[in-house]
Amino acid sequence: MTASLSQRLAALAARPVDDATRAHAAVRVLDWLGCALLGATAEAGRVLAAHGRTRPAGPSLTIGAGRRDAETAALVNGGLGNIFEMDDVHRTSIVHPGDVVIPAALAVAERDGMGTVPFLDAVVGGYEVAVRVGLAAGRGHYRTWYPTATCGVFGAAAAAAALEGLDGEGTADALGQAGMQASGLWQCRVEPTHSKQLAAGRAAQSGVIAADLARLGLAGPRQILEGTHGFFAAACPDAQPQRATADGGAPWKMLETSFKPWPAC
Repeated sequence: MTASLSQRLAALAARPVDDATRAHAAVRVLDWLGCALLGATAEAGRVLAAHGRTRPAGPSLTIGAGRRDAETAALVNGGLGNIFEMDDVHRTSIVHPGDVVIPAALAVAERDGMGTVPFLDAVVGGYEVAVRVGLAAGRGHYRTWYPTATCGVFGAAAAAAALEGLDGEGTADALGQAGMQASGLWQCRVEPTHSKQLAAGRAAQSGVIAADLARLGLAGPRQILEGTHGFFAAACPDAQPQRATADGGAPWKMLETSFKPWPAC
């Protein structure tokens, strides 16, 4: 039986990470942190932090809200990186992977007591999945949907799954549960809202939830991406599913992301 896209993406994300790529991941974490700390000074950042302070205390750093449970940390931190439009970007997939992958990975790494190396490796794998799903989703998806949230949630789930020690099948379950939560509509762009930040934060949080549920044994749909009622069929009019796993031996997709020299969208 042919492996599903989720299973193949899980395998791609689990490849060994070399020291040079790990160093690139550390720079991306630093870039995201700068964006998030600046975002915390804005009105939207203060509101997110205020929400965080209403949630249970826990082990995970939540910018502006102390230490909270991992889900809350992923939500709040995930909403901060994009506020000033300085976040890193993969131009072809139109995904800002750092916004969702890094907060999810950081929240789980702190909660589960994981060290720097597994954290950075999880970030690399999460970028890989988020970007590949974005490439396969196609440009038509961008007309209505916010790919950083809708495609990024898969990367967030992959990163969290790696830190939780899930195998390929467990990670595929996590990706299935991520797809069930993929959301983020562009109506937020045509009205004066901060809902774009909510979408990114929820994607990071949903990735944590997806991996946690998979670890507990909640099975997810294996063909959540390419199935007849899956993500591509529902939200991607010009999807190219083959792009999700093309060039599997190529350099990590994280290395194709770029940094912004000034705030821009």
